[in-house]
Amino acid sequence: MKDYLLTIITIVYNGVDILEKTIKSIKSQDRELYEYIIVDGGSTDGTLNIISKYIKDIDHFVSEPDNGIYDAMNKGVTLARGKSLLFMNAGDYFVGEVISRQSFTFPSLLPVKYYSRFGLLKNFKKRNYQYSPPYCHQGIIFENRKILYNTKYTIASDYDYYLRHNYTKLKIINTPGYVMYDNNGISTKQYLKKYDEIGQIIKEKFPVFNYYIFKTRSLIKHYIRTILKV
Repeated sequence: MKDYLLTIITIVYNGVDILEKTIKSIKSQDRELYEYIIVDGGSTDGTLNIISKYIKDIDHFVSEPDNGIYDAMNKGVTLARGKSLLFMNAGDYFVGEVISRQSFTFPSLLPVKYYSRFGLLKNFKKRNYQYSPPYCHQGIIFENRKILYNTKYTIASDYDYYLRHNYTKLKIINTPGYVMYDNNGISTKQYLKKYDEIGQIIKEKFPVFNYYIFKTRSLIKHYIRTILKV
């Protein structure tokens, strides 16, 4: 059995319009460094046809109903044989060379870009993990310690997952390419629910002062989005 440095996990449900771009970008990376797992939630829209087209490039494939995105991600973690983990969901993709022998290390952060609500291409910036999620999970290479996501959270469990790894000073790897984060997912569309779950996590993990700082910031962001209708 091959010993991989990295396991890349993609979860998808009815993602026929976005999955192929994700798979093709992962194929473009150094294939000797990673294994690839796709966990499908029982798609009915043609997603399985896309997966079948690239089945030779996929090491493990599961298609069955699940109990949400974090249940699906846990299935990927359970199957993973790599020494580290990267979660690239359907819609996220690599631009250029990101996973290579010259730059690969773990745990660490990958450079990430995304399109803002105004259509501007921006760099994802690190934040203080004591007041908010420090980075998007698409850009975090975790050690494979078989830690599972807490499924009581439906949108913000990736924040709890990061905190349970006890990472405090991860650095962004210098790579020629970057991760393009799909900024149109459920956490963007249901941002109020995401704020609520993040607040719960901060309240559980940190002093109450941190929670009130987060609540103030999230309220300001909500009012701005309401005014600008974005």
